[in-house]
Amino acid sequence: MQKLINTYNVLKGRFFIILCLTIVINCTNRKHITFSSIEKLPPQEAIQRIELEKDPLVWPNLCTNYLSYAVARDENDSAINDVYNYLNQRSINEKNVLGYDACYRFKSYQFLTTGQIDSALKYGYQVMSLKDKHDSIDPSHGYHILGLCYFYKEQNSDSTRYYWTKGYKEAELRKDNHMIMLFGINLGTFYYNNGNTRNARSLFLRAHEIGLKSKESNPILTNNIVSTFIVEGQPEEADKFWKTHEKQLTADLNTYKGQLFLLNRVKVLQTLAKWEEAKQKFSLLKKDSIKPTLFQNYAQIYIDIQLNDKNFDFISDQFWRKTLIDNAPHISFNTSKSIIRNITLPELGFFVKHLIKIESDTSEFNKLSLKFKARICEQLGHYFKSSNPNKANSYFTKSIELYNESKNEENKTQQKVIEELNQLDETFSEIKDKEEKIKETEKAKNTFRTALILALIIFVLGVVVVKNILKIKTIEGKRLKFEQDALIREQELNNRIVEYSKSLIERNISLRNQISQSISKAPIEIKDQVNRILKELQIGNNSSEENPTVANQLIKEKEDWNEKYPGFDNLNKTEQRVFVLIMENYKAKEIANVLGVATQYVRNVKSRLKSKLNLPEDWGN
Repeated sequence: MQKLINTYNVLKGRFFIILCLTIVINCTNRKHITFSSIEKLPPQEAIQRIELEKDPLVWPNLCTNYLSYAVARDENDSAINDVYNYLNQRSINEKNVLGYDACYRFKSYQFLTTGQIDSALKYGYQVMSLKDKHDSIDPSHGYHILGLCYFYKEQNSDSTRYYWTKGYKEAELRKDNHMIMLFGINLGTFYYNNGNTRNARSLFLRAHEIGLKSKESNPILTNNIVSTFIVEGQPEEADKFWKTHEKQLTADLNTYKGQLFLLNRVKVLQTLAKWEEAKQKFSLLKKDSIKPTLFQNYAQIYIDIQLNDKNFDFISDQFWRKTLIDNAPHISFNTSKSIIRNITLPELGFFVKHLIKIESDTSEFNKLSLKFKARICEQLGHYFKSSNPNKANSYFTKSIELYNESKNEENKTQQKVIEELNQLDETFSEIKDKEEKIKETEKAKNTFRTALILALIIFVLGVVVVKNILKIKTIEGKRLKFEQDALIREQELNNRIVEYSKSLIERNISLRNQISQSISKAPIEIKDQVNRILKELQIGNNSSEENPTVANQLIKEKEDWNEKYPGFDNLNKTEQRVFVLIMENYKAKEIANVLGVATQYVRNVKSRLKSKLNLPEDWGN
């Protein structure tokens, strides 16, 4: 009895250890520090909180977000430097690649904002050097930085388009809605500045659609779409789009956004010939308050209003005369109708001479976009229409050729973009399939982990029980030699062993069923691994000669088996064991587990027993 108690205690202790191991393996959820908890903290307090985050994938991102919001809030340099220095030092101490990536990105953006393009490029290339160093690094940020650097260095640069296109594809693949919108605005702006407004609008509208789905409002993007409609000569569409998003497009007129939105609204009104309303809104802006990057747009609208009113007083102002000359291609393109109506007037003679000079200077002329060149030739054609018809015809012909060339180029570019977007859609399908496979693999791993733990439990239970049963049987055998009373004790002990073994069998069967259910859901390769482990642990592989305990005890308890069932003594050992276990109401599967044989083999033996002992057909059912 004491041995059984000791056995129980050993089992209980080992099962507890395995249970703890299971809990540790499956305990994967851990709370991380969130950005919302540090967003409004002073730098030093934020650093103290970030220091508590030990996940190498999380803390660099916390620093990056804190720095971005600090810059957006116009925090002082010392506050920003404290967090940056912490990010840099911890990255060095922990050799964290994500930390280095965050440092380089922040430094590059800092240099960009101060106009130090070469330094920004240096750090931008350092960002790109890390893109393959860690799976969590998003290369689209590096592409964005390099595209910005080349955009500010030279707006028409092929490098700008190259890096932003690469980044746009990467953002689409990663389904990063924020970056998709950012690249849509950037690339669209690039095409817009190069006169390809149709392609620009495709990108703007795609980004706008993403923004609506993700509920991420972007008034600059909305304004840009309005601009493309204006340039494409679709004022009604521009007006409709503007009114739909009017709440987005109203802002403080002292800010860049507010001025930009108002200027675009004036352009729409001008195109719709609502000149009085256009002049009223335009009067809200003053020349000295206009942001430098918006002055060209402001000048174009101002000159267009003056030309429409046939008010040439502004030409006598040296400032506006110089502005008209310096921005001739842009003014010529955007004020085309007003200029054509007035181009033969003597007041615009100096401007026409400048257009002729631009057209005749091949190197200067070729720097312009096809649409700008076409518009200049068209205006010169109108200028010479009455005085020199042949020359006018030559300009008109050249203008038409340039327009056609521009349209063909746009169509090619548009088709290329459509093809690239179609390729992205195919890539999205591939990514979705991969994601499903990853989920299935992860599920299979969890199944395998559970099956392995159950197999270990069975192994520990089996080894301990077998060892202790063997020890108990040895001790009881010795006692039989010395005491007659030991026979009674042995009988009682064996009865307990039988009951205990039955209980163990039932538990093993239950555990085996659980394992079988888990393994059935796993991929073939994982099934093979589990079966190999079970085979190595020798679970369920014992032969019938090594598992006689229960059956032999039942035979031993009743010595009159042959009297009740003539022919019993002529059966082999396996047949006898199968017979007595069936008589004890064991099922075929349970007998197979006890004897360590196949279930089908038990059924075959059962069929032989009916024949040898003349048993009825429904025996054992």
